[in-house]
Amino acid sequence: MSIVFFRNQTYKCGASVIDDRWILTAAHCVNGYTPYELRVRLGEYQVDVFDALYPYEDYDLARIEIHPDFNPKNLHNDVAVLELTTPITYRYHINRVCLPPPDRVHAYGTECIATGWGKDAFDGGKFQVIMKKVALPVVPSDQCQELLRKTRLGKFFILDKSFVCAGGEAGQDACTGDGGGPLMCRNPTTGQYEIYGITAWGIGCGIEGNPGVYVNVPYFIDWVYGIMQATPEQQQQHNAGPYAK
Repeated sequence: MSIVFFRNQTYKCGASVIDDRWILTAAHCVNGYTPYELRVRLGEYQVDVFDALYPYEDYDLARIEIHPDFNPKNLHNDVAVLELTTPITYRYHINRVCLPPPDRVHAYGTECIATGWGKDAFDGGKFQVIMKKVALPVVPSDQCQELLRKTRLGKFFILDKSFVCAGGEAGQDACTGDGGGPLMCRNPTTGQYEIYGITAWGIGCGIEGNPGVYVNVPYFIDWVYGIMQATPEQQQQHNAGPYAK
């Protein structure tokens, strides 16, 4: 996992390395900013330690590509790809996450992992100094929509196809500050983790019956490849390389 931050060292959002020059994050994290205003930090774990055994590395941005259909009002199509000015050197603690095929759909209850430094509670919570992870079950879109209709969103809420859902268990959730970070699920064939979602939004944090909502990465994968100018076949070969996990 990586961090998007301002040049004054202020934390902005989470993100994920998907290739040696490319970062995947949520559009709402970078919308309205220029590449010069933001940087990306890789290899961070504990943000208040400056002499870590495996130190972080900071990278400048060459460009920010936000999905052309991103809607900042309802967060539909909330995906962005960031290009770095220099390639990443993969290390023990700096690696990429595999990308899923466009038809990937995980079954109800599939356990996935969300990570980040976000708050531990919606109201009055604190940002974390150590990166946390939480196991969350996948919630099918139709069921997620019905559950969210029971919230303040109301009975006419429609879950856009650009989203997937996970969670809905008491005390287990991504929260404020985790936006842009990954929801990772195992490839059912290889067992490798793939990025299935990008933390987008939710109704509160960790409320039973309220799943968290994530960007549907498989839905956007062809667009991501287009920005990277890599075909799905090339990326699948890349996923099988020595640094894939």
